[in-house]
Amino acid sequence: MAEIVNLKQLFAGLQALLVGDLELARAVISHSGDKGGVAEANWGGMLAKHLAGRYCVDKATVIAAHPSAWEAVRMRRRPLIDPVPPGTYRAKCRELNPAHAAANGHGEVYPAKRCVSDGQWCAFYRGATEVWGCNATYAAANFIIEPLTSEAKA
Repeated sequence: MAEIVNLKQLFAGLQALLVGDLELARAVISHSGDKGGVAEANWGGMLAKHLAGRYCVDKATVIAAHPSAWEAVRMRRRPLIDPVPPGTYRAKCRELNPAHAAANGHGEVYPAKRCVSDGQWCAFYRGATEVWGCNATYAAANFIIEPLTSEAKA
C-alpha cells in the first residue's frame, strides 16, 4: 500500500526552504535591484519546479496577505498551440472582413498571403515583397495555415 503524504507538512517544508533562500539573499546581497532579482529567481524556481506541466514561469505579481510580502515572479501558461513548422504556406485571416483584420493588426495579410516559416518566425509576402511578420506560434493561433502546392510557391 502506498504511503500517505501529509500535504500540510510537505508544503510547510517547501515554504521553509523558500523562506531560507529569501532570507539568505537578503542577508548577503546589499544592492536592492540584485536582491529583487534573486527573490524573483527564488520564487520562479520554486514555481517552475512545482507547477503543473502546462504552466511555465514568466512575469506577474504575487500578492500576499501583507503588502510587505509581495514578490514579483514570472508565470504564464505554456502555449497550447504548436508553432507553424518550417515551410511555405497560405495564411488566411480568421477575421471575416478587412475592418476586423485591420483592428487586429492583420490588415496587411487580409484576406490571405503566402507565408514562409522557419519554425520560429513567419514572414508574409505579397508577390516577392514581405508585407508583415510575426512569431510562428502567433501565426498558428491567429491564421488558418494551409500548405502550398509546389505550383503556388513560385
